[in-house]
Amino acid sequence: MRAAVAVWSLWLCWLPTGAIAAEPIAVVVEVSGLATARGAVECVLWSGGEGFPTDLSRAVTRVRVPAAPVTGEAGGKARCTFSVAAPGRYAVSMIHDENDNGRLDTGVFGIPTERYGFSRDPRPFMRAPRFDEAAFEVTGEGASVRVTAR
Repeated sequence: MRAAVAVWSLWLCWLPTGAIAAEPIAVVVEVSGLATARGAVECVLWSGGEGFPTDLSRAVTRVRVPAAPVTGEAGGKARCTFSVAAPGRYAVSMIHDENDNGRLDTGVFGIPTERYGFSRDPRPFMRAPRFDEAAFEVTGEGASVRVTAR
């Protein structure tokens, strides 16, 4: 009898904890205010302030989608969708890579010549926004976020 209990105990310990994977949580980002429907929109998802918004190696993930025309308007729009493993605080940065060269073009003094934006649309003066200014909560049901390009 003791041998049977010991074998049963070992078998239970062998079972992987978390064998049932949680469903991914969707974060949908609606981008508006693009100057044109040319090029691509790159959305970047962040889970913390370290590196936000410039050090892409510290981002959770990135999504690149084509810009789409807006019916009856000259500008463009885009939709980026992310899958996250857990609820929490996240932020999104985005650029409209209008000439599709893979980067945010800048002019004199490093001022962007292509449109960009952040979740919660913060508008700090003469600096990039901080993570806490752009952060939003993702629940187990997911999140829908709007970003206006400027």
